[in-house]
Amino acid sequence: YGAGGAEEQAVTNAWHAVNVGDAFGGGNGGSNYCASNGNSVADEYISRVQLADINNTSGAGSGGYQNHTAVETDLAKGDVYTITITPTWTGTVYSEGYAVWIDYNQDGDFSDSGELVTSVAATQNTPVSGSFTVPTNASDGATRMRVSMKYNGVPSACESFSYGEVEDYTVVVGAGDSQAPSVPTGLSVSNITQDAANVSWT
Repeated sequence: YGAGGAEEQAVTNAWHAVNVGDAFGGGNGGSNYCASNGNSVADEYISRVQLADINNTSGAGSGGYQNHTAVETDLAKGDVYTITITPTWTGTVYSEGYAVWIDYNQDGDFSDSGELVTSVAATQNTPVSGSFTVPTNASDGATRMRVSMKYNGVPSACESFSYGEVEDYTVVVGAGDSQAPSVPTGLSVSNITQDAANVSWT
C-alpha cells in the first residue's frame, strides 16, 4: 500500500471511473506523469482529437498544454483504432510532427515498450491519422493518453519544445468482445409487401 503502488492506482482509477477526481497521475505538473508542453501556441496548436468516442475540439491551451483527462473513451484489448489529429495554424502553414502515447501498464510514464502508439514525421498535411492495436496484456482500467504536436519535428513524451501543443486524455482499457455472433435458426419471413417484411428467428 505504498504511495504510487498498485492499490493506490486501482482505487484512484475506480473513483475516476465514477467521475470522482482524475485518473491516477492527476494533471500535468505535480503528478506522476512528466510535464510536456509547447512554449508558444501563437502560430499553431491542436484543435481537434478524434479516437473512438473522443471527438474533442479546443482552442490554443495556455502554456502550450491542455488537460482533457475528463474526456475519455473505452478501448478494447486486441482491437485496432485510428486516432486523427487536426492542427490549426493562425497564419502561415508550418510543418508539424506528431506523437501519441498510452500508458498501457498504468505505471505513470510513457517509456515502456509499445506505449508510443503512433508518430507522424513533420508534415503540412491536415488532418493526420495513425492506427494502433491495443495490446492484449494492457492493464484494465482508466489510464493516460498523451497527444503531442511539435513544430518541424516529432516530439518526445516529456519534452518542452518551442512551438506546438500537448494534450492529455483518458482511455479506459478493457477486454474485447470475444464471443462470436451466433447464427440464427428457424428463420422465417411473413407479411411481405413492396417495402416491408416481418423477419423472425429463434
